[in-house]
Amino acid sequence: MHWTIFIYHFGIGGLILGLGLATILATGACRLASQKDRLWFGSLIGGYLWLAAIYFFWIHASLHF
Repeated sequence: MHWTIFIYHFGIGGLILGLGLATILATGACRLASQKDRLWFGSLIGGYLWLAAIYFFWIHASLHF
């Protein structure tokens, strides 16, 4: 059950994040040619992956240690 919550949480969150990132790229609110915009864009993706990794390790540790 713990993994289904993780998959749901980060699956739905990933879809929403992806839609948001696609929207800001489509509207031109973020220009990846700009180094500053690339930094913030990468920070959003990196933050999402970092949070998912932390949750993954917490759940893994709670089930196996």
